[in-house]
Amino acid sequence: MPYWLNLFLIWIFGFFALLSFDLFVEAFIFQWLAWNGTNKNDWFFVLWWGLVAVWTLYGFFRIHTEWKTFKPKSDCLRNFNDEFAMQNTAYKVLTLKEWDQAQVSGQIITELDQNDGFIHLSTATQLTATLALYFSSEKEAVLLQLEQSKISTNLKYELPIPPSERSGAFPHFYGNLNTNTVSKVWRLSRNAFEVPIEILLQAEENIKQ
Repeated sequence: MPYWLNLFLIWIFGFFALLSFDLFVEAFIFQWLAWNGTNKNDWFFVLWWGLVAVWTLYGFFRIHTEWKTFKPKSDCLRNFNDEFAMQNTAYKVLTLKEWDQAQVSGQIITELDQNDGFIHLSTATQLTATLALYFSSEKEAVLLQLEQSKISTNLKYELPIPPSERSGAFPHFYGNLNTNTVSKVWRLSRNAFEVPIEILLQAEENIKQ
């Protein structure tokens, strides 16, 4: 469900909550305090209508803002052509939930990436270890091949950050990684995560070089 729709439902629920509060106060509290027909009753309704007005404006602004930035999955899926390319050597692995979120937001990022300040990527030769180390508990995962020409400006090859048992230079992307940088998508099933044959061939070719 889109986030703006969640906000809309919460907004509507808020009106019911305000109305229920008004009815409760009027039926029980005011009756008990004998405030019905007094100035205190009038002041309560002024404050109550003020809350209704604030809630209305706040909800309208939030929902309108989220709705304007909402991107349907179909729009995100049009941003890549789903074709494998030998020259594209950087890959991103996501959980199914992370990929669903990326298709809605248009940006590829994980909690680990947010904490470290850059997007963790892998080369073809690093994928098997990446899957084994970070996705061993997942039944399925999503593998993305990224368009080299679209990410090269913000791409750096660095030692593992933070330091780990892995060695070699890893591709790190600094900036916002959008879904329109994706050139191909695979959905990997859990058979020790079978890496596509195209990538294995690419890895062999890179080793020869």
